[in-house]
Amino acid sequence: MWAIFLRQFIPLIVTIALTLFGVSHLSGKLLDSYFQNFAQDAYKGPFNVLEESLLPQGPATSEAQMLHNAAQLKHAMGKFGVNLRPLSSFEPEIRERLNNGKVWFNMDDEFFYRRVADRPWVFSIEPPDPPNILTINLMVYLLMIIAMAIVYFGGFVRPFWRDLQTLRQAAQAMGEGRLETRIALKTGSSLAPLGTRMNEMAARIELLVKNQNELLNAVAHELRTPLARTRFAITMQETAAAERQQSLRQSALDDLDEMETLIRELLGYGRLDARNGPPECSTIPAVVWLSELGRRPDYRIPVTLDLAAAPATLHADPALLEYALANILRNAQRYATEHITLACRQTNAGQIEISIEDDGPGIAAADAARVFEPFIRLDDSRSRDTGGIGLGLAIVKRICERHGGRVWVEAARQHPHGARFVISLPGRNP
Repeated sequence: MWAIFLRQFIPLIVTIALTLFGVSHLSGKLLDSYFQNFAQDAYKGPFNVLEESLLPQGPATSEAQMLHNAAQLKHAMGKFGVNLRPLSSFEPEIRERLNNGKVWFNMDDEFFYRRVADRPWVFSIEPPDPPNILTINLMVYLLMIIAMAIVYFGGFVRPFWRDLQTLRQAAQAMGEGRLETRIALKTGSSLAPLGTRMNEMAARIELLVKNQNELLNAVAHELRTPLARTRFAITMQETAAAERQQSLRQSALDDLDEMETLIRELLGYGRLDARNGPPECSTIPAVVWLSELGRRPDYRIPVTLDLAAAPATLHADPALLEYALANILRNAQRYATEHITLACRQTNAGQIEISIEDDGPGIAAADAARVFEPFIRLDDSRSRDTGGIGLGLAIVKRICERHGGRVWVEAARQHPHGARFVISLPGRNP
């Protein structure tokens, strides 16, 4: 804390001192002409009066009489000094001014000088110094500096040091694994933006760790079932009848396919983490591209296209957007009874909405958000025939978020039952 104080305060004091010295020196140079004119106007009269005392007979006054008169004046004036000085003792530039009969003000000793008539002497008026208040001035300056130091320390250094300590303690706690730690700084603190960013970072890390733990638990659970079935099939093959060998072998291969699908989707889910940055967007011809996607020959139920209100182009990563739409279409093919509709339109707000609607059993409103969480399957089925490991819609959500958009599910609009998935994307590059 003291190191911070000294590093901040000492340069400030040195800067003030140098500034005052520089201002004083500069003002002396700039104001010299002003002071000389002031001396000429203010002291011309006093010099005339004193000169009459020095030379009472005018030019006829002898030099001895002049010096005698000067001694008497000096004695009579007391502390208000008056003196005679040889003209030759002054520098040429000053002598020139004095030879012209002008008053010269010496800014160093604050004395006033003028030549005595045509004599080689210069008469000086030497006002006495004011009472010595240097000690009082020094004490006042010292008290002012101490007051400034207290104000500076209390108003800036101490709050800054306190906030630094808060940040240090919070960083230490986060480093020790207490990711729930949050930094509370006053709004006016200069470190408040840093504290906010650290809180956001801690929340992000906490969420990532939580998701990672949930993902690991879910993966362990998902792998356990096909591994157990594969182990059972291999074990049974040793003692099973010949006619059942092929069935057990096919069951083991299906389980291996399921584990391969799980690993593939896990890799895809990991790649779509928000830290990977924005997608590689390009311009896609909307109607042509969506038409090709909706007319694939392997669909069980034909897809109806509603693209009359579609924009001319889409701005998205073609591979990622195709993955998202194909995933929703596969779900629709799995659950629809007779009808599936793929539509696209541009909203008044400039968003592009791509919707896929089916006439299947639909999704309850309470489950509308849960379906996009990893490893959530609402039918609670573990059968390969009902499909999925619960990562498809989670990947769809991440794809939409990476495009700066979102996805949601609602009740079907064209059928009494069914689900309508909507992907909303910005109308321009994110």
